[in-house]
Amino acid sequence: MTPAGLAVNQLVTFGHGAAAKTESSINNDMQFIVSLVAFSYASLALAGACTGNGDSFSQECVTLYNGENCPSNGVEASYKPTCAGNCYVYGFNSLNVQGSYFYGTNCHAYSDSNCQNEIGSSGNIVGAGAGKCFNFQGGQSMKCYYNC
Repeated sequence: MTPAGLAVNQLVTFGHGAAAKTESSINNDMQFIVSLVAFSYASLALAGACTGNGDSFSQECVTLYNGENCPSNGVEASYKPTCAGNCYVYGFNSLNVQGSYFYGTNCHAYSDSNCQNEIGSSGNIVGAGAGKCFNFQGGQSMKCYYNC
């Protein structure tokens, strides 16, 4: 027993008046804050940016290469595709196409700069880990779709 006959495990009040908080409510607040921070970090991982080299598992990503077979030293650009299927204009010779574990990415490559003369397609890539490489020699534009 402590002075005044209080047991150690009884509530202790911090502060004064209406703003006073008990040790229990402070612990609940801290648990909420820790949960909120953990959820925020998990959300960042799910909504993370395309890394540019196809190694970001579980994220949609299209990486463009200037050489055949997606050489690691030949990265030109990368982006996260959407369902809008916009015409992306950039010269490339190979693409690494990556879906997520739940949804697929499908790319169509074109030999012209306005997405009209198709030279090939990746097919729908779902859950491919680091993605799959496709050679499209002389590609000038593409349309890639994710989660459509």
